[in-house]
Amino acid sequence: MSHPVFVEQNGRKRGVFYSSEECEQQVRGNRSAKWSPYSSVEETKDRCAGASPRQDAQPLTLEPSHQHSVVSGELAGPAFPSDVKKESFFAVQPKLTSQGSLNGDGDFCSEANFILGMQLEESKAMPSRLSAELRPAGDSQPGIQLSEEQMVAIEHVRKGHNLFLTGCGGTGKSTVLREIIRQMTEILGEENVGVCAMTGVAAENVDGCTLHSLLGIGVPYERKDFRKMRNKSNSRRLQRLDLLIIDEVSMLSGEMLDYIDQELKEVRHSTEPFGGLQVVLSGDFYQLPPVRQSKVAKNAKAFNNLGYAFESNAWQSGALKVVDLAEVHRQRDSEFILALADLRRGEDTSRFQELLRQVRRQLPKPVDGIESTILYCHNISVDRHNLRKLQQIPSREVKFAAKDRIYPFGPKESEAKHEKALRAHSFWKNCRASSKLALKEGAQVMLLKNLSQTRGAYLINGSRGVVQGFADSGNPVVRFRNGQSKEVSTEEFTMKIPGIGACIRLQIPLALAWAVTVHKSQGMTLDRLKVNLDGTFDFGQAYGKLHWDFSSN
Repeated sequence: MSHPVFVEQNGRKRGVFYSSEECEQQVRGNRSAKWSPYSSVEETKDRCAGASPRQDAQPLTLEPSHQHSVVSGELAGPAFPSDVKKESFFAVQPKLTSQGSLNGDGDFCSEANFILGMQLEESKAMPSRLSAELRPAGDSQPGIQLSEEQMVAIEHVRKGHNLFLTGCGGTGKSTVLREIIRQMTEILGEENVGVCAMTGVAAENVDGCTLHSLLGIGVPYERKDFRKMRNKSNSRRLQRLDLLIIDEVSMLSGEMLDYIDQELKEVRHSTEPFGGLQVVLSGDFYQLPPVRQSKVAKNAKAFNNLGYAFESNAWQSGALKVVDLAEVHRQRDSEFILALADLRRGEDTSRFQELLRQVRRQLPKPVDGIESTILYCHNISVDRHNLRKLQQIPSREVKFAAKDRIYPFGPKESEAKHEKALRAHSFWKNCRASSKLALKEGAQVMLLKNLSQTRGAYLINGSRGVVQGFADSGNPVVRFRNGQSKEVSTEEFTMKIPGIGACIRLQIPLALAWAVTVHKSQGMTLDRLKVNLDGTFDFGQAYGKLHWDFSSN
């Protein structure tokens, strides 16, 4: 005889129940949890056997671009450095108990899903939470054309898959990530999409915040610091999320990812990977690695930031789809691309050394007066170089002071606490726009914001120019490399910290550009560079300096 049954997903307990009341008890207070009615256990089994993630998703209609030639498969190589042991995992494995809660060591415990002698296969039983919300994909943002491989990455996310987006420099990872953010924000709503990166500069590039800010953990020194994610305001924010996007994932350690995974399971009352939260990870593991502790603490309670993200248990269980972009859009010289690929993988660099010998020469003085920017590793080298060059210009110096604003979110009783957190935030120190900017007529500058993406008239983050003078308004007038002369007005630089508030700096979006650090050049498109490899102090840093818009010319 058939009886009505109910399948409950993502709640305190998951499985088959015989009344809607039982289901309601499990999902109450958890927005990500849901239950579905079926007429019989047999129908439930059929549903479990036949479901697949987001089957009713509409295909993308974005037109692929074939304007860029694809270098042969020699370019891409493996997505992960070959000398890393993928067997090395960091966080303690969850210990299973019959209570389905935390054990004494703080590890998440899961209740086994045996009900009526039937074990549900959760990966099959749970349809994508977005399937009913998807609509046919519209065109990508005006002025942006996506290649076929870039469209594949976006479609994975729209289907509800976890994604690792990677590729060598210049393959368009940032472009794809921005398009994913745009589309998924339209589908899910801004408050349900968490956008973050491992550094403040990278976070600005994707209009997000740092991962530490989003999680509410600050800078962790001990394992218990990750339990701050359970605080009321933090847990409420994390329960609301449907999608978490993390950029520059090469700097995210495996140890940290495992602790985040465990705390998300606790906060979201789910044993699914990342607590049932869909994740998109983007970055290149051949570039900057996680910041290592100078000395690994032997204290069992210490957090040492060990290993790469892909070495973690969370990575293995997360079933991430991997899209390794191979089509280079930034460089147009195939020989240089292949030489960079050798350098990236640490393989035979004879091709790269030969190329360097060929191009070693005195550069001609540019006819437009725009000099090459020097990339340094350290801020102090950049500051000294820019200040020295500015002081050599005899014209009048004009100074611009930033106006900083904070906007706390949340109830009135939390306002003082949130205001304090915003004032102390690292955004003010790391913002690309400085609190004080000094310019002179003839100063070499770069743009810090996208002002125009009209074809043939690009003025984007990293566009180089020279200060021609100052308008009646006091704003600088800059002649850019594309021939445009433009008065540059004040722009907003914003970092939103979900559930806390927003930090906003109002400043002229320019920086002195005789020199810049590798760190602050993230996300920029610079086309005239001198690279100084002195002081390179970490893996991937030399390659990070060289993967720009270069050619042997």
